[in-house]
Amino acid sequence: MMIRSILAVAAGLLCAAAGLRHGRDLQAVYQRLQRWVELLRHLALLVREGAGSLPDVLIASAGEALLPDAILRRLAEDMRAQPLCRPEELADFSALTEKERAPLQRLMRRLSRGSRESRFQALQDCADEMALLADAARDKAQTDARMWRQLSLLMGACLTLWLI
Repeated sequence: MMIRSILAVAAGLLCAAAGLRHGRDLQAVYQRLQRWVELLRHLALLVREGAGSLPDVLIASAGEALLPDAILRRLAEDMRAQPLCRPEELADFSALTEKERAPLQRLMRRLSRGSRESRFQALQDCADEMALLADAARDKAQTDARMWRQLSLLMGACLTLWLI
């Protein structure tokens, strides 16, 4: 009987932990989108100031060890290695969700041509679109995380009571 009670409590705790982990994963999506917004706004300022070539600007803005920074650094390295290719041909956004990928692919097409001002505007537009996505992701993360926490705690309690 004692082992059954311990297993019941452990099962309840595992259900609660699974719900909390899912909530944390949703929060990570929001944080990644927020990092894209920060990067794109910083890039826009560097482009407007004429701080160097596009690969130089990409590397200058991507200073952290996060996924968006790594994608931009890899893009800059590929642009330096293959200077005749356009950014949209070199950009690899396969690690991102479709919602993140679409505005970035449009941005890469717009960055490959036009004046400094049009590149600045493309970066601003993409940053605004990513900010909207980040706000929606934050709201979804908060709502879903609250729901998953409550559901997992309830399931954990029910499982505990059922197994005791």
